[in-house]
Amino acid sequence: MKNSLIRRMYLILLITVFAVAGGVLAVVYAISFRALINDIKYRTEGVREYIVDAICVSDVTAVGDGLEAASTVRESLMVTLDHLNSIVNLKQLYIANFDDSGNLYTSLVPEAGDVLPSGRLLDDLKRSVDEVMLVTGSTIYHTGHGRVYTAFWPVIDTGGNVLGVVCMEFDVAEIYRSYKLMLIYSLGVSGSLVILFSIVAYLYMSRSTENIYKMIAYLDLLTGYENRMAYEQRLTACDVLAKQGESVAIMVFDLNNLKAVNDTCGHKSGDALIKNSADVLAYHLGRPEWLYRIGGDEFAAVLIGLSWGELQEIQENIRNDNRIVMDDMPFSCAVGMARFDRSGDKSIREAMQRADDAMYEDKRFSKGYGQKLLEIDKKDKSNVSLLREQAKNAVG
Repeated sequence: MKNSLIRRMYLILLITVFAVAGGVLAVVYAISFRALINDIKYRTEGVREYIVDAICVSDVTAVGDGLEAASTVRESLMVTLDHLNSIVNLKQLYIANFDDSGNLYTSLVPEAGDVLPSGRLLDDLKRSVDEVMLVTGSTIYHTGHGRVYTAFWPVIDTGGNVLGVVCMEFDVAEIYRSYKLMLIYSLGVSGSLVILFSIVAYLYMSRSTENIYKMIAYLDLLTGYENRMAYEQRLTACDVLAKQGESVAIMVFDLNNLKAVNDTCGHKSGDALIKNSADVLAYHLGRPEWLYRIGGDEFAAVLIGLSWGELQEIQENIRNDNRIVMDDMPFSCAVGMARFDRSGDKSIREAMQRADDAMYEDKRFSKGYGQKLLEIDKKDKSNVSLLREQAKNAVG
């Protein structure tokens, strides 16, 4: 159950981390890619201004009309193209138009049919003609001759007629490759960090949940003090201390009147009696961590490093305390105490048994069994057991 819960929590954490990381990366990618496009667009504007100044409307007219000077003009434009290619990453530069049949052709390099735009590039070119405006690419296009960024703008004569469209394609293959490598590197680094974070989170969650489970396993939820399981482990740990000469004593407490409260006032009142009485015991012990609830109305304490006089003082203070713990009912409990005797006890559990017997003797005295106790032979275990059962039945 524990491992299953940890796995579920880890899976939820992992999904959340990857979702957040994926969302952040998507946003970063979108912002950085848009910044890249804007940078290319800004550079395109500078090149375009140069080309606008270099290309004359009359030259475009001459090339388009097939005049005798067309070859000279074409050569001049090719020189311009070669010059631009030497200073910028320009892939293609040509002037395109549509014939009477609506077919696209290039008047700058007639034999270069393979460079004619298609797809989204053709849509941008047509838009430039139809709306008579500059149209730049919204993204980087993948074409048959590489990755390019485009700009289309019409050449207009004095009468407002479109003579052709200047088509400019930037070679952005290296820019895009660098950007892609940076993205892959970022994804790798981010993925590594996410994996590292997930491993650390898993280890932390495992340790944290282990502590939580341990705390729950050893905690009495009603009183807030530790339970019998913690008490048993504490006894085992103290066995070594006691045999090394450390003063280790056991006190056992049994609350009085719980059965009567449950029968007359209900279990909620009984729970209040248990909780408030436990607080009284912890107060007199001075160390709440020494107190354990080992049964319904039974408590025990493991006291370390105290003298016999200090132990007796605590025991008497508990017996004499009559503060109100529930409605008008005063605190009342039977107390038994024993200290580990190195000369006779083989383990701390023998001292625990003596403390338990002393608590039942105290309960019998409080219910009129004191005289019987004086008459029994303590070595007669059957009589001790019989009186213990009688004491248990006498008071809840």
